[in-house]
Amino acid sequence: MLAGRRPPQLLRPTRRRGLRRQPHGRPLGPDHGRPQRSPAGGRQELQALPGRAGAPEKLDLKPTAVIQLKAADGSGYADEEFDGEGLVIQGDSVLVASETAPSIGRFDRKTGLLQEDLEVPDRFRPGPGSAAKGSELLESLAMTPDGKHLYSGLQTALSSDRSNQGNDVLRLLHYRSTAKGGWKLDKQLAYPIADGGELAEIVALGNGELLTLDRSFNPLHGNTVQVYRTTLSGQDVTDAADLGTEPTDVLAQKELLFNLADCPQAGAKDRFEPQNKHQPLLTNVEGMDLGPELTEGEYRGRRPLYLVSDDNDSKKQLTRLYSLAVDVDTDGH
Repeated sequence: MLAGRRPPQLLRPTRRRGLRRQPHGRPLGPDHGRPQRSPAGGRQELQALPGRAGAPEKLDLKPTAVIQLKAADGSGYADEEFDGEGLVIQGDSVLVASETAPSIGRFDRKTGLLQEDLEVPDRFRPGPGSAAKGSELLESLAMTPDGKHLYSGLQTALSSDRSNQGNDVLRLLHYRSTAKGGWKLDKQLAYPIADGGELAEIVALGNGELLTLDRSFNPLHGNTVQVYRTTLSGQDVTDAADLGTEPTDVLAQKELLFNLADCPQAGAKDRFEPQNKHQPLLTNVEGMDLGPELTEGEYRGRRPLYLVSDDNDSKKQLTRLYSLAVDVDTDGH
């Protein structure tokens, strides 16, 4: 917990089916974690959801439209070609990070056509002899409030990046906006995480600071979900062959904002996941976004932090939306 900060307060947990990730700015996303097939088959679809989940205490989300994502030539994506994970709204475009390939594409929000395919390093691509893990690639995506910086992170470390000071170390991609509204890959950054942990989502605060959502799962003990205030080192590790041998000053610095296990249950019940029976809030949380400062009520001056879990298309799991009141500012404090 950050020194001097009030503990987070759970405003409302809500069960919901048919929801997914959220981008910076507003909830948006496709089904339960796998591509949604249309009757014609093989096409990726993106469901747009209105506003910022309504009032933080209500979380009443309803899909209002569907955007079919298409390649630049107008063709649809087959299931094995695209697995959308991170989402960001950029004006009239939507940026989507896919674990498959992996890729980050900028799509027109009206037509769904691919406008730009952002550069992703070759070492991030799975294949014979690759250090990339096929299903644990680009899981997160976030843009700074000024729209000038974009971050995406690997879910787990490359096999060539060994542990550093007892932690796994994974790589973040940093992009800078261009004068024409596109994105240019700027550098790779080092992010430490507990052994066996996964980076599920990022919120970019600006000034080289992020909120990062770390999670893990143990079949016997269930899920862990922790959110950190993270300060990036700014040092480019693109040319580093093994982050395990790099000096520790290249690593991001992390301070625990909260552990979801410590939050009040607020009436939440979880009959789906018996491993989490002592704390039903601990589901497979994958999405996170920060809302504007609350201007009235009990939590005035704090900001709502939205979380969403993924049920993995399993009847034994559920999709849950959360809103928590947290003390987070964006001026470096």
